[in-house]
Amino acid sequence: MPTAELLARARAGDDEAFRDLTEPHRRELQVHCYRMLGSFQFAAGRRFDLVPARANGQPAFGAYLRAPDGVRHATAFWVLTLAGDQICAMTRFEASVLPWFGLPRSLPSR
Repeated sequence: MPTAELLARARAGDDEAFRDLTEPHRRELQVHCYRMLGSFQFAAGRRFDLVPARANGQPAFGAYLRAPDGVRHATAFWVLTLAGDQICAMTRFEASVLPWFGLPRSLPSR
């Protein structure tokens, strides 16, 4: 599917299209999340779960850090600014805004 069509679908709220657009950048996004913790050494062994969302028509995601007991706690809400099929900016918001976008502050263990 052409990128322009995927982008239009993602902007319209299609979660599958959002995943198709962001999946090639998953490692880059994870590295960025690790940077939020201050170092790769501190981040080693920690796992983030990214939950897709929308913010004013823009793709966004909640970042959740998995605790040793399996519960995943929100660390931030990120809004992506896209230019074509490139992420040109990521804006971080405190985790307290997640409920405004329909996301919980924590996710149960699996």
